[in-house]
Amino acid sequence: MLIEQRADVLFKGLLRDVPMDIREEVQNKALKEAEEIAKFKEMSTIEKEAIIAGLITAVPNYFRASLRKILDYHGVDPSPFESYFNSSLP
Repeated sequence: MLIEQRADVLFKGLLRDVPMDIREEVQNKALKEAEEIAKFKEMSTIEKEAIIAGLITAVPNYFRASLRKILDYHGVDPSPFESYFNSSLP
């Protein structure tokens, strides 16, 4: 499934702030999660909301507090994604 250009630019920017030692794993998991979310929501492409949700669920729990700050830094309000932050994945 294709990623919207706006979502792809944001995703790449967010990934730069993920620690190098987990970045590749997070990237792969986030893309898979985002695709599943997009399919579930019947999106024709992976949109910004799906890529953010996928990234949140892909990062380890210990990094989620930092990810809130990173999202805010990139101009994304993390509050609509609260359910993803509270999920028990990984």
